[in-house]
Amino acid sequence: MLRNAALSLTVASLLAGCVARADAQPRPRPDASITPTRDASTTATRDASARCSRDEECGWDDSCMPTACVLGGPRQPVACAESRPPPGDCRCDQGACTLRRHATAPASDAVPCRTWRDCSWQLNPLRAVSSRRVRRPVARPVRPCRDGEVDSVCVQGTCRIDAYGC
Repeated sequence: MLRNAALSLTVASLLAGCVARADAQPRPRPDASITPTRDASTTATRDASARCSRDEECGWDDSCMPTACVLGGPRQPVACAESRPPPGDCRCDQGACTLRRHATAPASDAVPCRTWRDCSWQLNPLRAVSSRRVRRPVARPVRPCRDGEVDSVCVQGTCRIDAYGC
């Protein structure tokens, strides 16, 4: 028994040393030939002192694959091999260029209900389902932190998940 403990301690100390040495090594620098080059019209700088005053001063970081709203105004259209629509609106809000995501439409798999009895849930991923499909774990409304940490309730004709921080 003592021999196994000593062996375990030795292995653990060796592994800890390996991890420490791996963390201490500098990360390799990206190869300049692989890094894409962009001209000033497609690159936006994020200067802490730079502030916007109008929506027109803000634009997307990449005109082909927009992901972030940055100071610099609209970009010139370029030919793109791949493109996607912007994830929202790019606006100036209180002096900062801000992405306002598009409002998401209600889920197409929304569960219709009349009462809490029509609603149940699945845990992975946590979502509301019909109690006809999945039986409710509790045959009454869940008492928070007593019967469980999750319940599915009927709100305005649609099942909704209520999660309690127990």
